[in-house]
Amino acid sequence: MLTAKQDLTKIIFLKIETVPASPILENIIPATLHKTFTKRFKAVLDDCDSTDEVYQEKAAITAEYGRIAAISWGIISDISGDEYKFSGKTITNTNEAELLAQFSEKMSKLTKKGGDYEYYLCGYALKGFDVPFIAKRLLLNNMALPPILNTYGAKPWELNSYIDISEAWKMTAWDSYTAMETLCILFGIELEYWDAEAVNYSYHNHIQMEKIGVSCENKVLAMTNLYLRLKGIKNKVIKA
Repeated sequence: MLTAKQDLTKIIFLKIETVPASPILENIIPATLHKTFTKRFKAVLDDCDSTDEVYQEKAAITAEYGRIAAISWGIISDISGDEYKFSGKTITNTNEAELLAQFSEKMSKLTKKGGDYEYYLCGYALKGFDVPFIAKRLLLNNMALPPILNTYGAKPWELNSYIDISEAWKMTAWDSYTAMETLCILFGIELEYWDAEAVNYSYHNHIQMEKIGVSCENKVLAMTNLYLRLKGIKNKVIKA
């Protein structure tokens, strides 16, 4: 259970939607990345008949071969009633540089006060996936890192601006991982989202981008409700 006494209205809940950088591995840019991909995932490729199947699966979760299709974040804006109000923002764009520029501008406004950030960043697998993926894509797009995303050289205990729900669920089990979808099912939390194949197809064909955004929003809302449940709070979060 999450026992830290964070102010619920000072937590930014964050999630990204990622896709392979190219529809198929043969079209990846620059073309020389094709060779490095096959070297990196050689063991997986040796056990699979389809190179593109491996590419679709691995590229979307690897910052070097993938990109961000959507970023969604928000805060609990009102805790006065039985149902907490949630206010958020979502950016979707096939131009990753533009997407990252908008997001980075928002995150750059988060500054330290008295040695600590006023807001926390919260996510599911936030430390292991969302934050490093965003940071790497910013760098690969020749953009500076907002201070709150610059984790280079930080010790684990120095990452006190992050709340990782997946770590909270691990308890003291260092080698276990449970998918967020599994916990949502177990706690009876609604979670509607597009699967990776649908997101990838829509993104690379420049269609229904708004649905990718909605999928990302739904994950953030479900994640926020999951956070409350792990805090022992029975109130539900709804969109304001």
